[in-house]
Amino acid sequence: MSIKTRKKILFLISFTLVFGLFAGLIFVDKSLRRPAEIMISSPAKKPPTGRQPTVFNPDYKYGMDIFGPSWQWVLPRQPKEGVNNPRNYAVWRLLDKRLDLDKVNYVLYNSAKAGVAWNRLAIRPGFIKLPQSIYEKEWYWDDLDAMVDLSRAYNINVVGYIMGSVCTKGQLEANITKCLNDYYRHPPSSREWKAVLEAIFKRYSSPGKEKILYYEIWNEPDIPDFFIASSQDNRAKEYLRLFKEAVEVKNQVNPNIKLIFGAISDASSRTFLNNIFKQPNAKNIVKQADAVSFHAYSNYTVKRDIISIILRQNGINLPLWLTEINNEYKAKPTKSWFQQTFRQIRLKGNQPVVDKIFWFQATTSGWGPGLFNKPGQRWEDTDYAINNKDDFYNQFKQSLNQSVYTGPSLDWRNLLSTGPQINVIVTNRSLGLFSTDLLGHNTNPKINFDQPFYLNPAKALKPGLIRMSDHPFIWRRDINGVIPWFT
Repeated sequence: MSIKTRKKILFLISFTLVFGLFAGLIFVDKSLRRPAEIMISSPAKKPPTGRQPTVFNPDYKYGMDIFGPSWQWVLPRQPKEGVNNPRNYAVWRLLDKRLDLDKVNYVLYNSAKAGVAWNRLAIRPGFIKLPQSIYEKEWYWDDLDAMVDLSRAYNINVVGYIMGSVCTKGQLEANITKCLNDYYRHPPSSREWKAVLEAIFKRYSSPGKEKILYYEIWNEPDIPDFFIASSQDNRAKEYLRLFKEAVEVKNQVNPNIKLIFGAISDASSRTFLNNIFKQPNAKNIVKQADAVSFHAYSNYTVKRDIISIILRQNGINLPLWLTEINNEYKAKPTKSWFQQTFRQIRLKGNQPVVDKIFWFQATTSGWGPGLFNKPGQRWEDTDYAINNKDDFYNQFKQSLNQSVYTGPSLDWRNLLSTGPQINVIVTNRSLGLFSTDLLGHNTNPKINFDQPFYLNPAKALKPGLIRMSDHPFIWRRDINGVIPWFT
């Protein structure tokens, strides 16, 4: 047999195999090609109707920085399934272990029952954007996804405060202390900052799919504890740059996103704001904010008035949010103390001045009392028992008088909306899905086209994984997150 004849035979065999493969796919019953409604591969279920609001309620007045700025690092964690020897140091603590969602769920449920309507949640770029040499995907979202979904399930709105730079590979691998105690204070470059904001906004605030609508830009940028700068003047310049760039990114992603300027400490608000308004075009930049926030741990109304006067002198008329308050100097806050103090802060005379008030934080600490007992030496030992000392929990609950959530505690396993991570192999009559869900469970379903077939690809497939292209039966890697399915 000649070489030419052999080539023809091989070509015919190859053509027959390829044609058979695509014919088996294309001539599937059309009833099985409809866009699907239900996810497969043991995905997280949606909460029952009415449990997770689709519309934010901005009228609630009281919230809390529930878990503190370093929650991703300090909260209790459990080994992920399939990880035989979970490491508890550096970045591996995040990747080998998942948040102890039983405890997180308990805290959020009881916070909602106490009337906490807003969760001020730290978003640290150093903990979500990881080098691919450490983590195969560019972004690590598991912790944030879980925290946002559980908050919303209990009718708690999320205010994300974004602060910090992306950490280096060496810091993440060797000792995360640098990332915790240093890099979160460094203002990032414009390129890095915009990339981080775009990723966060697209994931949690896309038009019509907003899980987070409000973002504070940084935390206490007026002090070196949270913002490194060579001078007070440079501090003001750099913060204005970060805020201006945040406005630019939000206008590109979703103009309905609300940005909060400041989160100014109660240590140097006057100096910081005066330096801000010395900068070129500062007034126009600040006017693009939806609110200005500040912190106060004593002399609340005095510190409120300092900020209010400086803003008014510069033609800024924006709502004020007090996003950190506690009473470190008061031993036993009572219901009457809460009600009287909060009223004095919110109103000047009978005129509203402060729109929102956030307690810091849910656990009792050196800053003052919280809804739950003080953590032990190790966060893993914390049981988050309700703080009944002096009836604090009920005093706080009665003073807020906000009906945020009155139902029973929910099973967090049914509340996580993050879909499984799916790789796809297409064969003649079946679709093999090999996946790992958010909790690290290995699932290996195989679905035959002869069976009913349902899939919600927008939830089941994440941007960056293999997906079908515009041709219904061709799969390719893509980062757009637009996932056409059967037509």
